[in-house]
Amino acid sequence: MRLRFVSFVLTLWCLMGAAIHAEINGYVGGDVYVSNWQMGFASGKVVNVFGSQFTSNKASPNLYMAGLSFSLLYNKTWALSYQGEAGGTKTDISLSRTSTASGFEELKSTPNIFRTDHNLAISRVLGASGFSVFLGGKVQYFGYEHSNGQYTNINSGNTFSGTFSSKTTILNYGPAAGLAYMFPFVQKSFISVQAGIVYFLGNYTQNVNLLVPARPAPGNNPILEQTEKFTGFGYTALISFIKPLSQRLLFQLSLRGQYYTTKTKSLDVTSNVPLPTTATASEGAMNDVSDLLIGGQLAVIYRMF
Repeated sequence: MRLRFVSFVLTLWCLMGAAIHAEINGYVGGDVYVSNWQMGFASGKVVNVFGSQFTSNKASPNLYMAGLSFSLLYNKTWALSYQGEAGGTKTDISLSRTSTASGFEELKSTPNIFRTDHNLAISRVLGASGFSVFLGGKVQYFGYEHSNGQYTNINSGNTFSGTFSSKTTILNYGPAAGLAYMFPFVQKSFISVQAGIVYFLGNYTQNVNLLVPARPAPGNNPILEQTEKFTGFGYTALISFIKPLSQRLLFQLSLRGQYYTTKTKSLDVTSNVPLPTTATASEGAMNDVSDLLIGGQLAVIYRMF
């Protein structure tokens, strides 16, 4: 789950010189973003599925996103900005385990993952020092569906095959703050360096419907719902090359990175079949998750007034 914060508001100094006889200026921007996502919830960790411990694979797909930003700059000092991005990726996800009672079990699928980020921030220029500070809030959602996942169970020489469908959603929200420094570079361009922290609360929901025709009921169609509440803390970093193209237009090329960890605070599992064990928070999909995202961004900002 990518916890990058707003970067557009911290590059508006480059356009301040174009703000003639006006105390308030408005800006609109667009960006595209490509990154490598080392997914925390699919990182080899152990999670609880149907009351049993399954180990996930290590997934690291490329994530593709695009977005828009809107900013208001007051008196060349204060900025209020909103930025939203949406995009997705596709990757193989598998869960497997081996036990004495059940033998080998595996669930595999290649879901399409959709995600969207929304950021609202206020920032302030600290005089002529080159530094800015920002404070704001972030809401992030992402989800994915397994429409035709494959299930395999090999036990005592018998092989049971089936399919499953599932839907997973994650919603998190919280405050963020940071510091940025900008300095002149070559040919009227600039370099901006930014670092920030973010704390968030989150909700995780997963529904799984497994169909194994060769098994006797109710084991032929177990249905599971799992909900979690979790907290998280993360760090963000960004370095940008900024080049004014005219009095109203600015180009920005950035390298972005973020790292966060989460902890499951509560976990609840319901099923239409008896579960062998009671799931605990330590077996939650979002417990002890370490997530890393590194990528590049291309953006253009236009001064409307």
